[in-house]
Amino acid sequence: MDGEWHSSTPDGRDVVIQRRGREWLVWCGGWHALSLNLDVALMGAMRGDSGSAAHRDEADYPAWARALADKIKSAA
Repeated sequence: MDGEWHSSTPDGRDVVIQRRGREWLVWCGGWHALSLNLDVALMGAMRGDSGSAAHRDEADYPAWARALADKIKSAA
């Protein structure tokens, strides 16, 4: 593992982000997603839960994921 970061979704769920070589592994609740693109992994992990707020359009999750990905990648 090349690094680990912790954050929260706009609706308050904990998010754990791990860098593993070129891939990003994101855990959100009991769901995870793996991708070469961090923002894709973030959205995949959040959307794994069909009851999550990400499915109800209560927040701009794509913008949140993009901003968080940019922040983490610049610090990595």
